[in-house]
Amino acid sequence: MRYLITLCLLVLLIPLSYGQGLDSKAQHLPCIEKSFPVLVHLSVDSTTRQPYLSGQDVMELMEKVSAFFEPICMSFNACEINLINNYTFHNLVDQRRFRELQVLHGKPRRINIFILGSIPNATCGYSTYNGINQENGEFIFLETDQCDDSLEGQLAHHLGHYFALRDTYFGNDLELVDDPNCSTSGDGICDTPTDPFGLYNDVAGSYSDVLPELVNMEEFITDCEFTHELLDPNGAYYQPQVGNIMSAYPCRCGFTNGQLLEIISNYNSATHKPY
Repeated sequence: MRYLITLCLLVLLIPLSYGQGLDSKAQHLPCIEKSFPVLVHLSVDSTTRQPYLSGQDVMELMEKVSAFFEPICMSFNACEINLINNYTFHNLVDQRRFRELQVLHGKPRRINIFILGSIPNATCGYSTYNGINQENGEFIFLETDQCDDSLEGQLAHHLGHYFALRDTYFGNDLELVDDPNCSTSGDGICDTPTDPFGLYNDVAGSYSDVLPELVNMEEFITDCEFTHELLDPNGAYYQPQVGNIMSAYPCRCGFTNGQLLEIISNYNSATHKPY
């Protein structure tokens, strides 16, 4: 078995801090000088009636998340914190309650981030793909129960979706390791290596998509080292970026240049743009 190490260790070979992940400092990235206003909604549980984060915790969360976007001079500022005292919103039992939260607590012209206990049929959170370009798309829901990811990693991931980034393992077709159609397959970004997460080779030799919450992460990584033996149809070993913000692995440390350029392009081309 060939052991494949994370891109965070393989490519950078330098100490990492928030925001110094997968982007190459050798390539110039445009600076858009944009700070997004954020409204953070905090639910309380039925036992302690206390929120998951304090006001200081929220400020630190925004700093850590903003650091991931620092290479393109994009940041997020918590201009307001809203405490949701109705504990029935802490553990959602029905996705229809998303709309209730939006109507009761959401405000326009800012990104609304709800930090809740648990969310049904979601893997650590829920957001609208390309929300920057959709009316009522500026809502992100994060769950804190039974989620192995860091909160800043979760939020950066869903902000990626908000700016129309796909998961690195996106798509129903198995992408080849050396894929000549990288711009049209997988996540559509060529500097994110093929990620086989959620794709299994069954006894019949075919591949089927598996929801992330049904996957045993230990089958793919060990201490943020990719160790899965699955080969692509050409017999090549996979070497995904387990540190990629848009991956499903709980090792997130940054975006690639291609992803950051895609964020800028999608922001500039958005017609809704509520800020």
